[in-house]
Amino acid sequence: MPQQVESATATRLASVSSALLSRKLRVAGWLLHYDADTSMLMMHDGEDALLVDISLCVRNAWRSPRWVFESKTVIMVVGYVESSAVSRDFPRVITVH
Repeated sequence: MPQQVESATATRLASVSSALLSRKLRVAGWLLHYDADTSMLMMHDGEDALLVDISLCVRNAWRSPRWVFESKTVIMVVGYVESSAVSRDFPRVITVH
């Protein structure tokens, strides 16, 4: 029998919190910034923002998809919620990887 893929729970960006750690989510928002050196992007929806590690999706910065350089592009992210080491610098940083 083929292995079943775990479904992602559709979640509003404002609802992403540490209570959802290790859960697979589907979150939509607008691309705010992409850093090709770290393969990290920041997406937002109003006043809420989410840091997303896309290093497993993009092999290198020179071959990055064109959309990652277009600010305000609507994007949808599917991934597992992890806490971030940079959270000490921000009130609440949750990453999707």
